Amino acid sequence: MSGQRNDDGLAKALGMLVAMGALAIGAAAALMNSERTRQMREELRLRVDDLGRKVDDLSAQAARTVDQRRPDIEQTIQRSRQVAVDGLERVKSVVEQSADKAQEYVHRASQTASRAADGGADNVREGMDRAGDIVDDVADDARNAADDLGDRMERAADDAADSVGEATRRIGDDGRDTMSDA
Repeated sequence: MSGQRNDDGLAKALGMLVAMGALAIGAAAALMNSERTRQMREELRLRVDDLGRKVDDLSAQAARTVDQRRPDIEQTIQRSRQVAVDGLERVKSVVEQSADKAQEYVHRASQTASRAADGGADNVREGMDRAGDIVDDVADDARNAADDLGDRMERAADDAADSVGEATRRIGDDGRDTMSDA
């Protein structure tokens, strides 16, 4: 029996040694895992800080680009306004001239009608036809002036949109270049 007790004591001692070794290995693994987690957190913090700096740089670059393009954008807007004002003045002038012409022709037609009372119907018809032609001419002139104004305004709006679009593209392109450099 005494041999069995020695074997039991030896088995217990060996079991304790294995348990202690396993505990030491587990503690070492936990310590290594904790160190790796700390390293990963530090790497992540550095990357986030770097991205924050890049975002700040891109924001500043976008602001500079907009500031640089601002005079072009404002100039395009001013040209668009001037084209609209010029077009409206032209339409107003054409309408006023046309109204004056129509009034003059109506006045002439009425004078012609009063002079030719005997054969007045034909003269009145002729005068009214002339007045109608003039009114048609006035309407055509006004339509043409309005069309011209619309075309100018459309060109000015297209120029403004192109300028703003180009500024936006430059900002986007500059941002992509900066991001690809990182």
